[in-house]
Amino acid sequence: MCDRDGAIRNDREDLDDIKKEKPHVVALSYYQWNSELNRKVHDVVRTNVPNALNVGGGPNITSLNANEKGAMQFFSKQKNCDAFVVNQGERGLVELIKKFNEVNKDLDKLRRIAVPGSLINDLKKNNMVHVGKDIDSLENLNDIPSPYLNGSLDKFFDEAYIPVLETNRSC
Repeated sequence: MCDRDGAIRNDREDLDDIKKEKPHVVALSYYQWNSELNRKVHDVVRTNVPNALNVGGGPNITSLNANEKGAMQFFSKQKNCDAFVVNQGERGLVELIKKFNEVNKDLDKLRRIAVPGSLINDLKKNNMVHVGKDIDSLENLNDIPSPYLNGSLDKFFDEAYIPVLETNRSC
């Protein structure tokens, strides 16, 4: 993980930052290999910042299992993940953050509604999940700025780390 200045940090320092900085939203990409680590991060967030919105996204849930059954299976294991953004996340995450702001960052209110492009975890209070309507992916990737073209990743090119270029989406 990197800090705001791009310095490589260990996980323990990043978890300490969560405790100190009290973020409003923590969003993590889920893959088979990091689901347990993400669960632990969301648990730390919930313990230290109980009103933060814990968000997941990634290929664990796709249009094939983005339904009530799939959401219940996922959230029963990832109890402190409040929402999962389905498929390509750009539009879904924006919708989720807009809705979170509309309910004045009140997780209890957010957990009771469906949000387009997301699955919402309301298992703890009402033993249910909310499946938001499917929203389309971006038609033109030029609608969002490229971190390669705008210079955001330049500082990493001089280090031992190499930024990854994604050439496939929704594969």
